[in-house]
Amino acid sequence: MKNVLLIAALACTGWVQAQTDAAMTNSLRDDINSGNLEPSPYRVIYGVPQQSGSVQGDVYLDPAWQKADVWFYPEVVARYDPKASDKVSSLPVRIDLGNKFVEFQLPEGVKVIDAASIKKIELKDSGSIRTFMNTRQYGHTKEMPGFAEVLSDGKITVVKYTKLWLKQPTYNVALNVGERDAKLIKQKDYYLVSEKNGAYLLDKFKPSTGSLKKITKSKAKKVEAYINDNGLDPKNDGDLMKILAYYNGLS
Repeated sequence: MKNVLLIAALACTGWVQAQTDAAMTNSLRDDINSGNLEPSPYRVIYGVPQQSGSVQGDVYLDPAWQKADVWFYPEVVARYDPKASDKVSSLPVRIDLGNKFVEFQLPEGVKVIDAASIKKIELKDSGSIRTFMNTRQYGHTKEMPGFAEVLSDGKITVVKYTKLWLKQPTYNVALNVGERDAKLIKQKDYYLVSEKNGAYLLDKFKPSTGSLKKITKSKAKKVEAYINDNGLDPKNDGDLMKILAYYNGLS
């Protein structure tokens, strides 16, 4: 599965280029033979190879290496060494969203571990800690493989799931318009986590003052006042975490 998104994008742009070149050459030859070649600024001059597109973006949650503590699932560790700890500390890592891997930067080089083997990651980011839980913990590995970032944990638990998808090129050869490049898009979705009958439920929600007032119910006025008094924007992850921490700390 490694580089599968990149391969798909290159295959797409390669097909367009191959098809275009052949059609252009035939059209140019026909026009020359018939004496009907009339160059115009509004006409594509067939036979001239068009510049191929590329893939913009990267597959990482963050392309920069960040130190982290990582917890593996005990049963995974036990297969290699039953006496080994299920935790490694302060290693530079980065999360590959496309291939569902976690890369570890070690002295001997980069090592790759399947995300399914890892239970939790705590990234040390500019003095703060960002916690990522394997979605297996919420019973949603099929719909949401990989990791969800925990933005709050308490009376209201909210996680953010970032998924990668490929936006195809829109270039039209005949009209010479549109985007030549494919783009890797990182889409962020937010979920309220609840538990019912021993199973976790994840309900998607859009962070806003209105949605927060709705889920905080009897504390809505206090939460709204806290947002306004501190000039917070629920659409900003840092501010959203402050608002949720404030609510979870209310008695």
